[in-house]
Amino acid sequence: MEENEFNHEPEEIHNDIERFETMIARNDLYYFDREKFSDIIDYYANQKDFQRAMLVLKYAKSQHPESKELKLSEVQILAGNYKFKKALRLLSQLELELPWNAEVYLTKATVLSKLKLHEKAIEYLKKAIEFVEHKDEVYVMLAFEYQFICDYDNAIEYFKLALKENSENDAALYELAYCFDLQNKTEQGIDYLLNYLDVEPYSDGAWFNLGNFYTKTGKVEEAIDAYDFVLAINPHFSAAYFSKGNLLAHLERYEDAIEIYKETFELETPGGIVYCYIAECYEKLNNFELSLEHYNKAISLDPEFGDSWLGKAICLDELGRTKDAYKCIQKALDIDKENADYWYAFSELEDKLGNTNDAIFSFRKALNLNPEEPELFLEFADLIMKTSAHETAIEAIHEGMNLHGDFHRFHYYLTAIYLERGSFNKAYEHFEKGLIMNAKDHEFLFEVMPEAKDNQNILELIDLYN
Repeated sequence: MEENEFNHEPEEIHNDIERFETMIARNDLYYFDREKFSDIIDYYANQKDFQRAMLVLKYAKSQHPESKELKLSEVQILAGNYKFKKALRLLSQLELELPWNAEVYLTKATVLSKLKLHEKAIEYLKKAIEFVEHKDEVYVMLAFEYQFICDYDNAIEYFKLALKENSENDAALYELAYCFDLQNKTEQGIDYLLNYLDVEPYSDGAWFNLGNFYTKTGKVEEAIDAYDFVLAINPHFSAAYFSKGNLLAHLERYEDAIEIYKETFELETPGGIVYCYIAECYEKLNNFELSLEHYNKAISLDPEFGDSWLGKAICLDELGRTKDAYKCIQKALDIDKENADYWYAFSELEDKLGNTNDAIFSFRKALNLNPEEPELFLEFADLIMKTSAHETAIEAIHEGMNLHGDFHRFHYYLTAIYLERGSFNKAYEHFEKGLIMNAKDHEFLFEVMPEAKDNQNILELIDLYN
């Protein structure tokens, strides 16, 4: 046995385990009291070495045949070995023999939970509450059981009880915030955390979750302040740096965001995603050379992160290296063919390289994956119009209408197509519909078709609706 194997065990347990191992090696028999046997069993069970734990139990039962506590150790070994039915039979006996033993109820609840009998597990956890010293731990277990059956209201209440019992229970705090978020009870989450911080003002976890809630509600400055409190309390809280950096980037404070991201280098070895975040900031600053350098670092660390390949493609294209950019987008699509952003970028590059039909195909793939923005259907129609396929472009606009309703720009775009085809009555009909919906944005027609400014009927309709 290696000397350092028990470095993290208390010295006494270390010695007991070594003594037991010596006994086995010498095929001898030493005496251990029941508590020592229980500690040795727990050690091996925690190591998932259930075979060894069962061997210890065999010796323990031979020396302490009447010990009910050792039966509980046997249950825990059986449960760890997925022998749940046998474990439950033993537990039923122990309930009669040890009616005031919380560990019996807690163990039975754990076995029932593993069998997905969550309502029964809740019943036994509630029995255990009466007999435990640290109630917060059982409240957390109850909350988790309620989460398993999607009863988040009760889960929230039990996490609150756990924190009332022990305000420093970080597991309860984070899970409570998760439940608030899952239920879209963001404002309730904010109120709770503010009250909690009145009691525990130095809780970095509470400030961090408060920052997350503020972010979700669009209170960006308040969120940044919350993350600053986190970092003042705990300068090694790397997630707070990332969250603050993301918000600064959102506020277009790219230099500040870069500085914050780089501070994480002192806390942990940077991964590909950090370099990708930094590269995106340089990209927004139009510093494409530095951006490309950081995208390359991101790719070298994580070549399977498609967004880094997308960012690299954008930079290469901006630097006039469109063919190289095209290869990068192909790599991104090799990683994830279901990413609409990659297909949109691929379509744009194909169009730049003169492959309009291929660009139309790629744009269609993108739209199938993500048809959420009405403007995309306008871009699709614009691409189709490069091939003079008027009917197909009209179909694309009508597809957008079916999904997004009567967006006024759809009518302005149809006006341009019908004017080009010479179908003037239809053109004026759609232009009038666009004006009724949003007359101020009629200039969009002139962006699509500048020569429409010379059409007297169009000008008269503008005057009429203005």
